[in-house]
Amino acid sequence: MIREQYYWARVTNVARTALPAFLAGEQTPTEAVEAVGRGLGPAKRADAAWMVELIAERIDDEERAELVEAVRSEAGSA
Repeated sequence: MIREQYYWARVTNVARTALPAFLAGEQTPTEAVEAVGRGLGPAKRADAAWMVELIAERIDDEERAELVEAVRSEAGSA
């Protein structure tokens, strides 16, 4: 049970981090996950890429634009 919770917590964190790069059209879900999820095994990478696609399908254009803009502004200020 705890192991499964850890698995999905890690997958979710990687998907959240990879999502903006995918939404900006810079990378595919798999590429975005690989860029931030170094050290993940193949199952976690696949699940995180699936989660990125799933989240992207469910957000509207306004939310998408806000996420992309937030990431770009953070990158510009860093």
